[in-house]
This record gives sequence, structure tokens and C-alpha cells, in this order.
Amino acid sequence: MSDAPHDPVREAFDAEFYLAAYPDVAENGADPWEHFVLFGAREGRDPRPDFSTRAYLAANPDVSEASVNAFEHWIHHGRAEGRALNLGLGYRFEALAAEPFETVARRLAQAPILLPAPPAQVLLDALAAADDRPWRLAFSHDDYTRSLGGVQFVLRREADQAAAADERFLHLYPARSGLSMVLPDEASPLAVTLDARFLGVFAVDTIVRAIEALQANPERTWAIHNLIGHEAGSVLAILEAFRPRDGVFWLHDFGSLCANYALLRNDIEACGAPPLSSPACEVCVYGRRRAYQLAAMTRLLTELDPVVVAPSEAALALWRDRFPSPPKRQRVVAHAELETVGPPPRGRVEPDNPLRVGFLGMPALHKGWPVFADLVRRFGDDPRYSFHHLGKARGRGCNVAFTPAIPDAANPAPMVAAVEALQLDVALVWSLCPETFCLTAYEAAAGGAAVVTHPAAGNVPVFAATGEGRVLADETALIAAFAQGELHDLARRRRRPARRRLVYSDTSWPTPKAPS
Repeated sequence: MSDAPHDPVREAFDAEFYLAAYPDVAENGADPWEHFVLFGAREGRDPRPDFSTRAYLAANPDVSEASVNAFEHWIHHGRAEGRALNLGLGYRFEALAAEPFETVARRLAQAPILLPAPPAQVLLDALAAADDRPWRLAFSHDDYTRSLGGVQFVLRREADQAAAADERFLHLYPARSGLSMVLPDEASPLAVTLDARFLGVFAVDTIVRAIEALQANPERTWAIHNLIGHEAGSVLAILEAFRPRDGVFWLHDFGSLCANYALLRNDIEACGAPPLSSPACEVCVYGRRRAYQLAAMTRLLTELDPVVVAPSEAALALWRDRFPSPPKRQRVVAHAELETVGPPPRGRVEPDNPLRVGFLGMPALHKGWPVFADLVRRFGDDPRYSFHHLGKARGRGCNVAFTPAIPDAANPAPMVAAVEALQLDVALVWSLCPETFCLTAYEAAAGGAAVVTHPAAGNVPVFAATGEGRVLADETALIAAFAQGELHDLARRRRRPARRRLVYSDTSWPTPKAPS
């Protein structure tokens, strides 16, 4: 590949996207272009958001057989020849063609642990030195102090609440990443943070011994937020040592119903958690693992008898209808609500074009990113529309205006301000899965945007139907609405939304003994 100053391949390469899409390149300090030339292309990495290396090679087997750089071929030859960028079978086909779930799960279970593992005495000493105040114990799937997302945001708020109440906050998460709860032979040691300070990785029996050595302080509560990567027996052993055992079990997702926490059959279609004997489970890649996970979750909730806490009525109703023996104590604790702080801005109603349409947050399949990307491809050149993506990192599949919205200590919830600054008219919240709450929808509305969604998106259509947006029947109806200009009545100049703010719940750690 040429290093000439005006090399068209290099000029078409998106270094910013590459570094955001592949953080390991940034962490190693590698030059993104050189990494792509030397390693990335062969590894199937994408050079820019609207070009998929793997999809191009699949659609053009002669290029694959020639073992040439796919992006270089497209720039120099493929575009002029009218080559297809993909097979044209849609994102569902691409998801089905991905690496099998069990293969990925086993590989993750065998991955090396890169986090430090100090001697057991470090944990014993740290917990003993902190044993002078009430305790809160939390389980989740990763480090809330470093990762971004809805569950992590709740955990950060709970850690802040604990600090304000002069309580200890002990947090446990798997040392290895996972896709679901793990089998006993896949179990990993657990990483431990105490009051948001990382202590290291420790074996489960070490954690049990350290907790058993604590003083008999009755002021203890626990919360299970997410059990991806955890093993049921280990969780029970830790909570047996941590007394009193009364606590809360959060329904941030539906991992208690299936190994696919989003309830997507084969990652592409909402399934509604049918009976295990259903043919729908037999044809799903998660069917076998679901049988184990549902049995493990039933055992956990039966033995622990927690307060089950859901962030919405829609989530609680679905879960209660599908879980084999739900505990009697159940509560709905919304993560946030909208509060009006001022009237709509005054002024003359201006023309609506272009309608500013945004996708907020993680550009993942289950969040509906491929649907948004398809709209951009269809209507990106239509003067009636302007498309935007707001979030942590650019998504693949389309080239769209990107605005960073990354939470940090100074600005823990930047999305609302970003929506308002861009004056978004519409936020497409087209989650393929049933959302239990969807903070993104509330952030969009708080910033003045209308939410457009579909009936199977869980709590989102319930929220939109209260006057916050529009519920369309399916993807066909969505495309038709854009083609016919039916969404322009959602322009903020017509709606004139009141000025509002997002108020987060004060009860992110509900009292365990609260009434059902």
C-alpha cells in the first residue's frame, strides 16, 4: 500500500473512528493508520464507520481469495466496478452469521485475567479496617468506576449515597468478561472495590472468609444488579457469609429469564421468554444455556427471597408473568422522572426543515442502531432530514454527524445538554428488545426531543404514548413515515416543548423491608 502524500486509501481512512472503535490501539499508543495497514485489515477491523471489512469480503469472495486488503480494493477498484459493500441481506442475517454464542462464551471463560491479584491478606486487612460502619454489598458485571452505562450509573449513585450516609460500599464483579451467568467450570475469581477503591482480584473462598471475619454488625444490606459472568453457587456462598441476608434484586434487564438478557431469540428477534419447552427455544442459540440459567436464578431467588425491584411497571409485569416462582415482595422504583422547570420558549413558529433526527447512546444491535443506520443510508441525502449520533463512540454501518456525550465526574449526565444544544427534534429509540426503563428516552425528552419507537420496545412505547412521542407499528411503517414526511409534526418548533429537567430517584437503594 502506498505512503504517497495523496494516497486515496489513506485519505479515506477515518483515524478518529478507528481509535474509538478499537480502544486497544489507542491504549498501546499505536498510529491508527499504521496499525490498520499492518494488522487491522487482516484482523477484519473496519477503517471507517460505513465500511465493513468482513461484509465486503463476504460479498466479494474473489477479493477474499486473493488475500488483498479489502478497503484498498474497494477504493482502487470496487467502487468503479460497482461492487457490493455487503450481501444485502440485512443486519439480521449478519447477526446470524456471527460467531456462535457458546464458542464466544467458552473463549471468554478461558481468557487470561489481566487485573492484579494481591495476597488474600490484602482483602482481609482492608475489610477489617473498614468494619466500623454499616455495610452495603453490591454485585454487578463490571467496574462501575471505569465503565459507562445505565447499571454503572445506578451503582455510582449508590456509592455516593453510601458515602453520604457514612456507610461502607463493597462491590464485586467477575474478573473475566461474560455474556451470561457462567457454569461452575467457567467461574472466575472476583474483582473487589471498597468505597470505589479497587482492591484486586480474589478467589471466592477468600472473599467469603473476609466477610465472615467482619463484626456482627446488623446494619447490612445487599443488592444484585447484574449477574453476567457470575456463578450462582459463588453468589449464594458470599451472601450466606454476609448477614443479614435481606436485600434487593434489580430487574435492570431480563437476565433472570434467559441467558440473553435482552430476550432476543438468536440476537435478532424479541421472544418474550416463552416456556423452555417451546420450539422457539429449541431453535435459539441461547436455548440450552437458558435452561441452566433459569434454574440457577430460580434457586437464587427462592433461597434469598429478596425484594424484586423493577424500574417500570412494564418490566415488572413481563418478568412476573414469565418467572417460575417470583418472590412476593416486589416494587417499582423508576430511575428518574421529568420535572417541568419553565414554559416553552416564546417566538414565531419557524419552518421545520430539516427535521433533526438523533440516535442516542450505544450503537448496538439490540438498541436498534442498524435501523437508524438504514435510515441514514436511505434518507441521508434528503434535504428534509439531518441525522446525528450522540454518545461515547461512533457506530459502524453509516457515516453520520457524531457528537461526543461522555459522562464524567464533572458532568455525569451530559446527554440532555447535548440534545438541547443540537436542538434535536426526534430521537429514534428503536430498541429491538423490551427495555426495562431506558434512561435514554427520558434524556431525549428532557432535552426537548420527541421519542419515536415501536410497540415491542418495553417501557419506551409506554413512555412515548404519554405524549412524549410517536409509536410506529414496525420498521416498514418507520421507513414509510420518513418517506412521506409524516414525522415533521414532531419538530420542536411545532411542539414547543416546555423546559424540563431529569430528576433521579432518591431510592436507588430501596429499603429491603419496604412493603410489596
